[in-house]
Amino acid sequence: MFKKKPVDPLEVLINKKGDFRNAIPTEIGIYALERIKTNQSDVKTRVNIAGLGRNLFIDTKEIEINKGEKDEWLIKFGEYDLNIYKKGFNNTPIYLEWANETTFRLQFRSRISDTSNVHVTFYGDIGQLTKQQYFADMKIRIKFIKYTSESEYQTPTVTPELLIDRLKFAISKERHYEVFEPEVISVGTVSNHEIIATLSITGKERDDSQLREFLVWRIEETWNMNSEIIVEII
Repeated sequence: MFKKKPVDPLEVLINKKGDFRNAIPTEIGIYALERIKTNQSDVKTRVNIAGLGRNLFIDTKEIEINKGEKDEWLIKFGEYDLNIYKKGFNNTPIYLEWANETTFRLQFRSRISDTSNVHVTFYGDIGQLTKQQYFADMKIRIKFIKYTSESEYQTPTVTPELLIDRLKFAISKERHYEVFEPEVISVGTVSNHEIIATLSITGKERDDSQLREFLVWRIEETWNMNSEIIVEII
C-alpha cells in the first residue's frame, strides 16, 4: 500500500498562491491563524452569515484557538464562536489566497443548516516581514548567568559560533524535528556575569508550540558551561 506523502505547511503557505476553489489541510489553516495571532496586533475580519456580511477589526489577543476532541477546534473572537471540524458531514473547508505579495485571505466555511453557511475571513498582512519570517521564523532569547560561588560571578564565554554549534547539537539529538540553520541576531554582555543572546530559528514542524518547548528543554539539557540558563520565547 502506498503511503500518502505528508504535506509541507510552508510549501502551502509560502510557495503556493492558492485560491478559493481548493481547500488547504485543516491543521495548516489553524496554524496560519496562529501566525496571524503571533505577528499582528489586529486583523481585519469579515463574517458572512446566510449572505449577510459584517466587517470587524479584531484585537488578535482576543482570538482563542482551543483544541477539542480529535479533529475538532473551537475558535472564539469578539462575540463569535466558530467550530472547526476536519471530517464528517460538518467538515469545515479552509481556504487561503494571496491577494498580493504582502496580504492574504484565510477563510473558514462552516455550515449551519442545509441551506445556510457561515464564512469567516481573516485578512492577513505580513507587513515588512518576508513570508518565511511571518510563517516560520521564531526568536529565542538565551540568558547565561555564570558564577563560581554564591558570591563570585564570572562572565561566561559565549560566542556566535559556540551558540550555533550547541544549538545544532541540541537539535540533532531529536530527529522528529526538522529545523533550518539557526541565525544569531545579537550577543551582548549585560553585566560582569550575564550575557544575553538572541537567535532566530526557522522550523518546519507543523506544531510551532511543541517545537519551541522542545528547543527550550534541549538547550537547557545539553549546554555544559556551568551556567544558569534562562530560555525565553520572544
